[in-house]
Amino acid sequence: MRDVLVISGPCGAGKSTVGFECLELLEAGGVAAAMIDAELAYFHPKPEDDPQGTRVAEQALAAVAPVYAAAGIERLLLPRVIERPRHLDIVRAALPGARFQIAWLDVPPETIGERLATREVGSALDWHL
Repeated sequence: MRDVLVISGPCGAGKSTVGFECLELLEAGGVAAAMIDAELAYFHPKPEDDPQGTRVAEQALAAVAPVYAAAGIERLLLPRVIERPRHLDIVRAALPGARFQIAWLDVPPETIGERLATREVGSALDWHL
């Protein structure tokens, strides 16, 4: 059975960083795992009925997960924003039968603002803030 850790929190909370740290710890322990950063699924144009590209990103997750399973990797780390129950429903649909654990990163808004200001530029910064 596939084990999935969803690392969630607002943009700039450190989800990807925590995911990479978890991956290193699992590697040090000899545990096969993969991190699939769904937040890095950038493409254009997005479908009119999917303006954030969520559905397409999750279809990509559903397509790539069996590749990792075939390689013997049944533990997945998924850094991603889960704002609404439907966001988690989409992930569950992409990974049927998986056991999920969800971790929420609680970070002060000031810290998030500082991180985003060093990472994002132009209209991307405005959107993220």
